Amino acid sequence: MASLFTRRNQLQWLALLAIAVVLPTVSLLWFMSQVIANERLAVREKLAVLYQDKLADANTRTEALFKNRIRELDEIKAGTNPYALLRPLVLERGVQGLVIWNEDGTLRYPQASDALGNDMPSGNPLAEAWELEFAKRQYAKAAEAYGSFIAADDPQVAITASNGRSRCLLRLGKLDEAIKVCQNAAFRTTAEQNELAPRLAIENSRLLLLSLLKQAGQSERDAALFQRTVEALVGDLYSDSGKGPLLPANQNLFLARKVLEAIKSRPDFKPPELAGQFEALADAEELSIVAAETLRPFAGQTDMLFKTPLASWDNRSSSSGVAAPSDPAGRAEKP
Repeated sequence: MASLFTRRNQLQWLALLAIAVVLPTVSLLWFMSQVIANERLAVREKLAVLYQDKLADANTRTEALFKNRIRELDEIKAGTNPYALLRPLVLERGVQGLVIWNEDGTLRYPQASDALGNDMPSGNPLAEAWELEFAKRQYAKAAEAYGSFIAADDPQVAITASNGRSRCLLRLGKLDEAIKVCQNAAFRTTAEQNELAPRLAIENSRLLLLSLLKQAGQSERDAALFQRTVEALVGDLYSDSGKGPLLPANQNLFLARKVLEAIKSRPDFKPPELAGQFEALADAEELSIVAAETLRPFAGQTDMLFKTPLASWDNRSSSSGVAAPSDPAGRAEKP
């Protein structure tokens, strides 16, 4: 019996000892968890206050940015050359694209055209030469037929004939002569150059000249002519001077992409920053064309800031912000 009591006492003491050890430990762990929870809550509250301040600051800066942008756009005169707006906005302000509406809600920029702009006058005086070149592949006869129109009174006919003669001379293995004929057309000065069709014919001559020069090699003469031709195209395609007719944006973009291909094929092209600026303008015009189509349903709406998907923009962005400022000319900018 004494042994039984002894064992019972031992068990009681062991139980009391366990309680004495475990209870403080559990209490300590509970207090630590409460402290950690309180600290997390305090950190969350501090972060919430911090981010609320940052959000308020960001909202203030964003509102000021758009007010300044809208004020700048409001100062633009109606009828201003779109490229006089696009160049500084893209190259200096980091804007990605531009859409401009007229006061009546019609699209001013970027406009697109399905026509190539190479339609000949009625009767098509070059029809026989085209048949000899493309259908019959009689390049010598075609070159002769084209040659008879190089001095035509109609500048579009004359320039197009020069381009055709250059192509045929190239087919005949007369590259130097082809370059000479094409160069004369590419840098032809004509009063009618202020008309769309002759201007586009000249730009096509310059593209052809770049292609011929690429095949000619890397001579010093060819490098200088290549540089001159590229600079002429770069100056024409995104000119902010307002001189000459405005090409449809899709045609302008096509020419720009071809110029960029030519530039990238010649690592000796200088200055390289000119190529970078030109590529930035071409990217902006491409995005502007996509944005104009996306924004078509919103042409009459102003004073808005919203997001709209532009997924067709080469997968570069799933959505973009759009500001539609109230303006007498109905302009809208897409940052």
